[in-house]
Amino acid sequence: MVSAAAALIVTAGPALAAPSDPIAPQPLSAVGTASTAQFDSPQAQYSLTVPVDPGTLPTELRGTAQLPPGVTAGTVDAYSGDRFLSRVVLGSDPSQPVRWSLAGIPVTDNAADITLRTDLTGEGTCRFDPDTPFRVVGMTVAYTGNPTVPATVADFLPPVLTAIDLFIPSTPSPTEASAAINLATAVVGRYKPTPIAVRTRALPASGAPDVAQDPTVRQIMLAESAARGTALRTGAFGPYLQIGGRGSDLLAQAQLITSQMSTVAVASAAIAGQSATAPQITPTVRTLADLGVGESEASGTGRAVIGFGIDQTRLGGPAHDVRFEVRGTYTPLPSNGGGRIVVRTGTTTIASWPTAASGSIDRWVDVPDRLLRRYLDVTVSLERGDDQGGCGQAQRVSISLDPTAPVQFTRADPPIPTGLGSMPQALQPRAQFAWTRGDLADVSRAVTIAAGLQSLTVTPLGVDVVPIDEARASSTPAVIIDADGSARDIPTLPVSARGDVVTLDPLAANAQAGRRQSLTLSPTVKLGALQVTRSNGRSVLVASSNGNPAQLDAVLRWLTADPRRWSNLDGAALLAVDDRTPVLVPQPDSTDTTAADTGGGSDSGVIVATAGSVAAVLVVAGAAWFVWRRVRRRGER
Repeated sequence: MVSAAAALIVTAGPALAAPSDPIAPQPLSAVGTASTAQFDSPQAQYSLTVPVDPGTLPTELRGTAQLPPGVTAGTVDAYSGDRFLSRVVLGSDPSQPVRWSLAGIPVTDNAADITLRTDLTGEGTCRFDPDTPFRVVGMTVAYTGNPTVPATVADFLPPVLTAIDLFIPSTPSPTEASAAINLATAVVGRYKPTPIAVRTRALPASGAPDVAQDPTVRQIMLAESAARGTALRTGAFGPYLQIGGRGSDLLAQAQLITSQMSTVAVASAAIAGQSATAPQITPTVRTLADLGVGESEASGTGRAVIGFGIDQTRLGGPAHDVRFEVRGTYTPLPSNGGGRIVVRTGTTTIASWPTAASGSIDRWVDVPDRLLRRYLDVTVSLERGDDQGGCGQAQRVSISLDPTAPVQFTRADPPIPTGLGSMPQALQPRAQFAWTRGDLADVSRAVTIAAGLQSLTVTPLGVDVVPIDEARASSTPAVIIDADGSARDIPTLPVSARGDVVTLDPLAANAQAGRRQSLTLSPTVKLGALQVTRSNGRSVLVASSNGNPAQLDAVLRWLTADPRRWSNLDGAALLAVDDRTPVLVPQPDSTDTTAADTGGGSDSGVIVATAGSVAAVLVVAGAAWFVWRRVRRRGER
């Protein structure tokens, strides 16, 4: 229940840009769309949607066309629905810049739809295959206009958002810290897959934001001392949102701006009731539609491909024994056409069978555990085996999939994969956040980590801020921030630092791995790490250093500098030594039984190496897996 606390509508403040100013082209990845368009046949199409701020219009789509072998010419037309927008004529250069005018494109609900349709030609055979499609890469969209300044709580968050400046008291209370983390994850989750930077700042004495903003940035002030509710204010640097309330009420107010109720908060202020619900455990059988797969149909010349993803976070936690049904229809092919239905993940074929005259599909496909990742790309393709003609001369084929087809899996304990690749699914449905100091710096680190994890999933992360002693002893998944290395009784970590000894032990997180091989480095260096361990049957993400908080901050800054780094997190630990670029410590295969005890005492698997320089430390850190394997082989002899 949301009630208006004031009837007055705030009038628009100073314009953030001059009317009709051109806006710098935005990478499509920055507005929630893939920056690469791929076409798997000479006549194919690719659709995308770009957000549009009120007061602006998209003017141009740009990119670089990469022609596959054999293609020497062609056209690519841009449409919006049935409306033709513009055409690009391709030359014979393998790589060439391309631009489509978007003049006259219709905008509906702050979004514009674009479809690119190809008609490629060439000499001789130019058969398309998964490794050599036609691509348009590095795509950007240009806008013109003046983004409208928000006038109500409901329109505070714009269609195009790049960052949030979150202002909280310099000595935040646990409630303020919890509200900040939950607000950050809610905003990031709302805009996924658009990468949103969340910057935590100390609230100035004036009680209002004191830094400038641009049209794609929003500023939020959050404090228990502020008046209860959510109110839009106009400060010296533009509009900002003020959120206040005591205790759990502050959490409710913070959740308002990303909830469905925000659309009815059309006044300058609003008060939210206690209505938030916790994420729920999902059932063990779902459908492709539940995983975000809509009505899917694809066509092409000689080959048609449909792609979708199996996301463990949408399954509600770590999974294995994953299988799904491929159900649908396709263009019947001649009996001598060599047609096949092929299911792949990446370049690995996991199922394949000949086409039938019925033109229907109804097959179960099993995904081997060894291939499972946080997010698994899957393609289902209809491939004609006798397509050896020139470009566009083979039969045009199509394939469609039924999104109501079921997906089955069982819970994985421990997760597959282990380590950083198990995040954030191993934290579902709720995780505890705890820290050693609880100052603004710790809360800022927690916000950064929570926002980064939320960027990996559309499923809301449930976050509870608790004392560190509770997080250590709990059986609930946890994130522990030990920036100064002062915490005690932290579970054994892949990278640990105590006194003047740093130990690299990639299998430390797996209690079932038997005796482990490790490397011990001395003397001490500045070390910061983000790593995962298992304790009390749950996963714990630990952000720590060996008494050098700035080194941990360097790891987090490096992660957030490029959104792709969060999605690429894998292995036992992300480690930064001194001022070097962070490196991933690979996760050995803990299921390999030959890695168990090779004889001798309890320390038989430990190697001690003295690092004479920082460079040597980095070499050992980056090569930990290779050294581990050499030690294992030595023990087998």
